[in-house]
Amino acid sequence: ERDWSSDVCSSDLLNMRNNTIGEIGSISLIESLKSNTTITKLDLTRNWIGDAGATSLSVDRKSVV
Repeated sequence: ERDWSSDVCSSDLLNMRNNTIGEIGSISLIESLKSNTTITKLDLTRNWIGDAGATSLSVDRKSVV
């Protein structure tokens, strides 16, 4: 398992781990981040993003961790 302690203060990582984000929430999150040029990594581990959320992530973001 990855040690996230070094990434807690990273300005390019948005850690949304274990937040019970669902499919609609993940799509909304990606939509809101489209104009953000700072965040390049998004952690959605232990959420329920579903197929549509995963597809949105894979198309719209530079890096998914």
